[in-house]
Amino acid sequence: MHIIFDLPNLIVTIINIAIYVTIAYFIVRAVRKHNKKVKVK
Repeated sequence: MHIIFDLPNLIVTIINIAIYVTIAYFIVRAVRKHNKKVKVK
């Protein structure tokens, strides 16, 4: 029964992790594109 009570918290945690991973992914992509532009110059 304890798992059922923890389930909403688990879902929120998974969503938060997914959001952070997505943000980090876009930042890494942006940095890589920026670095490529700098190297070309």
